[in-house]
Amino acid sequence: MFCRGCIKHNKITGANDDLIVLGSYAYDKFGNSVETIDVLCNTIFHTYDSFDNILSEWGTIYLVRYAYNARNADDSIVNGRYDLINLFAARLDLKPFIDAWGSSVKFELSAYGEDTMRYCAVDVNPNEAGKIYTDDTFTRNANVPLHSAPLTSLQYDGISIDPSELLGEGNAPGVLAFEAAASHENVTLGVKLGDETILSFPMPISISSVRDMYRWLNIRSACGGTGGESSRLYEPWNLPDEECDGRHFVFVHGYNVSPVGARDWATQMFKRLRLSGSKSMFTAVNWKGDESQFSLMFSDKQISPDYYVNVKNAFMTAPALVQACRDLPGEKIMLAHSLGNMLVSSAAKDHGLDYSKYYM
Repeated sequence: MFCRGCIKHNKITGANDDLIVLGSYAYDKFGNSVETIDVLCNTIFHTYDSFDNILSEWGTIYLVRYAYNARNADDSIVNGRYDLINLFAARLDLKPFIDAWGSSVKFELSAYGEDTMRYCAVDVNPNEAGKIYTDDTFTRNANVPLHSAPLTSLQYDGISIDPSELLGEGNAPGVLAFEAAASHENVTLGVKLGDETILSFPMPISISSVRDMYRWLNIRSACGGTGGESSRLYEPWNLPDEECDGRHFVFVHGYNVSPVGARDWATQMFKRLRLSGSKSMFTAVNWKGDESQFSLMFSDKQISPDYYVNVKNAFMTAPALVQACRDLPGEKIMLAHSLGNMLVSSAAKDHGLDYSKYYM
């Protein structure tokens, strides 16, 4: 999932499949609904715009500029290093309350629904929280690698949190890594004296598919193929063209890629480009490079033994790719993998594909 910050139109990335969007709505300290970055910055938000630094501030919860994958949220662990980019980091600062009330103050985290948000504490400097996506990092207390860390589920009624397990030395701010398992959920930090909650800091969250941030072109029918998701060539609602830099990456997958596999290739390619700093539009192309494909017995692997029929499909599909690219906005930059390069090269050499750069 891809996070879209409480600040409208700030994107943070995530999912194989889905993407968290930190809703383009929020409430100021008076409970008034606010919708734009200008309003938020004039109330309680501070914003920063660098890879490792804080993106926005909500009460004492600070949102860092990445997200997580809800697709792996069927369990309560982080599913390997592949999954790390699908967590989003939050900076937690409880020191002002501890300084004011000492050991009398207690804290709890809650989510709107049961088991909809999960977290673990990460041993990383809050100003370098982006390292959870690039470096080997560990949980704060158990010193478990983040790629295999157990996650704690938040509940509607809230769960107590121990500052000594979450914060740094001298109660310095700590970092939590979150995963979401449902849409439209809030995370709330409660500050309590005795049994009474005296302060509450909500972090509104809404979840959308990462596919709402790019276009999808299905041209399997160009060589008689069927299946796959229908083309979505309209402007992505969660990444409008006006927010991009005018360039348009067009990605073409390779040989032996099913319609489902094409979707996964697309989301991973899009997220990696975004995490590397790309601000460009993106279209993923699904073509019939999987003719003759079948699943192996006792395995989840699929093979397409007739390679050459798919070479033919690449050549047959090239005119359709050219026509579709003509209708896409921006400066075209072609990306292709494996046999997808046959398709793109034929489109360029044989059919006059208009592009500025081509990465093979």
